[in-house]
Amino acid sequence: MINPNARIFEEEKRLRPKNSEVERLLGCNDKIKKLTKWEQKYSLDNGLKATIEWFKDSSNLKGYKSGIYNV
Repeated sequence: MINPNARIFEEEKRLRPKNSEVERLLGCNDKIKKLTKWEQKYSLDNGLKATIEWFKDSSNLKGYKSGIYNV
């Protein structure tokens, strides 16, 4: 949505090590929906659009540490 032609770079320190406990982390909201009748408010596309708009507002970035990655 921002730049579909952007190149993707990988940093070795940010990749999961081989033979780690989990290869991929996936989530499912079925259980919370069943137990609490919770329903999501946003589709994936609408959630991404809202997130992009949030980042465009510079006042939201005061506490956001974009220059570091905590491993």
